[in-house]
Amino acid sequence: MAITINEKSIAISEAKNLARQSVRAFVSSPSDQLAQVRANQVMTLYADRLSESERRRRNFILKITCSRSPCLTAGGQVFATIEVTLKGEDKNSINSTVTAQASEFVDLWR
Repeated sequence: MAITINEKSIAISEAKNLARQSVRAFVSSPSDQLAQVRANQVMTLYADRLSESERRRRNFILKITCSRSPCLTAGGQVFATIEVTLKGEDKNSINSTVTAQASEFVDLWR
């Protein structure tokens, strides 16, 4: 079965929301060591709420990049990029991928 316009629209919304939530979890983390874990947890919690068939048809990739090192340096900017790949139900279907990015600044008073 082909990927519908509605499915693609949902994937775009998912990607935007997950990027926004993941970067927020990252920058509000108490330490660099926990930041990636917290961002990944957002992804896991979302995927766990999907039905089994929805999980099989979607692949989520999270990439975090930072303007400074370490990432949680006061005033630095953190970017979360989410890639959602929609898989067709049969082997002849063409996959569709959408990408969204969100960014947050690390608190200056950190």
